[in-house]
Amino acid sequence: MSRTWRLGHLGGYFNAVSSAATLIAYAPWTYIKRKYGTRWTLVPSVLGVALYPALLSLARSPAAVLPVVALNGLVGSGINLAFFDALLDTCRRTSSRCMWPST
Repeated sequence: MSRTWRLGHLGGYFNAVSSAATLIAYAPWTYIKRKYGTRWTLVPSVLGVALYPALLSLARSPAAVLPVVALNGLVGSGINLAFFDALLDTCRRTSSRCMWPST
């Protein structure tokens, strides 16, 4: 059995860890968004996502990548929440009916 074949199955673990971290992090990010607003949700999220490539490059083994992937899932949910709220605020201000680019 080659090393490449064994490491190929770790992609499922990375996806599971990222998805679980994202689901867990939505509740705290929602609290931060309600208490401090979209801006203070987006700032730490962007800083966390900016660290992702640097931390990923420092990981020397697949097991060391799992916490980095979890961090990306944690802060990625903050970005998703902030961008979605900003989109809804923009649509409310521009018109009563939001026009999507695909329509």
